Amino acid sequence: MKKSMKMYVYTLKNDIRVVKLLNPSKYSRTTKSTKRNFIKRCSLVPKGCMPNNLSAWDPCFSDTIVKNYPDVVGMLAIAYSDSVRLKKSLKKTSKNVLKFFKMASDVKKITGLPELVLHPLTKRPSSDVIVKDSDTLENNYEFLTKFHLNNEAKMIQFMDKHAIYDPNTLFYTYTE
Repeated sequence: MKKSMKMYVYTLKNDIRVVKLLNPSKYSRTTKSTKRNFIKRCSLVPKGCMPNNLSAWDPCFSDTIVKNYPDVVGMLAIAYSDSVRLKKSLKKTSKNVLKFFKMASDVKKITGLPELVLHPLTKRPSSDVIVKDSDTLENNYEFLTKFHLNNEAKMIQFMDKHAIYDPNTLFYTYTE
């Protein structure tokens, strides 16, 4: 059986603030490869922004951004390798499904689906909220479903019933 691409669907419980690394921004996800910038490679951030070390290509905010802008919890960007794999997979996809994939581009002329990168996937801990090491905060996201991209009927049914595209955020709003 061929390995197929999967699409995971999440919904945020609360609105968040993110840095938009798409046109017309002069920054992109690849900015992490330059010196003295606000985006770093997660593998180079001393403690990282996640509990485990991430890959060199994963972007993290610099410690300065996290400290000075605690309300900014992520970024909207295009991952080059994901965009290449997705475009290849979408060549075999019908127009009925393609209409749901809203592409964007960045300053480096990379075109693909914007990825919402949350750092971390939970609210940032605050010293007055976290009392002991075993304390955790509730996640700000909820897993809804996943699709194999070759299961068009299931995806179309879900999207037609529950998704409203918002061109300002480049994402869909979930409706019951």
